[in-house]
Amino acid sequence: MSGSRVCLPLYESDGLHHSQGRLYINSSDPFDHPVIDPQYLSHTADLEIFREGLKLVRTIGSTAPLSSALLQEVTPGSSVQSDDDWNTWLATQYSTEFHPSCSLAMLPLEQGGVVDANLKVYGLCECLFRVVQGP
Repeated sequence: MSGSRVCLPLYESDGLHHSQGRLYINSSDPFDHPVIDPQYLSHTADLEIFREGLKLVRTIGSTAPLSSALLQEVTPGSSVQSDDDWNTWLATQYSTEFHPSCSLAMLPLEQGGVVDANLKVYGLCECLFRVVQGP
């Protein structure tokens, strides 16, 4: 396709996150939305994993034969070079991958767990609430 432009998205995706967000009940009205603070990249391991993954994606994109098919990097762009540059860019650009639900760590409470091995949510009356995930 002579003269055609093609956008080829290259990105890094890591499904193992160490950062833990928070969900707060905003009022006693069950129809009011909760306050959600995802705290993306608040754990240094997540920041390092994503930064290094994106640097690898950049290297792959600039290596033959793929590099001969690409014109330029659109985002974050060539001005992002140092680890500090990457960290700053990630802090403003990182977002969810549109997973329609959330994840609850099944760990001991002292290790940051939210549910135990029986799917009981720590800190809630065990007779009222359990977490299940459908297919």
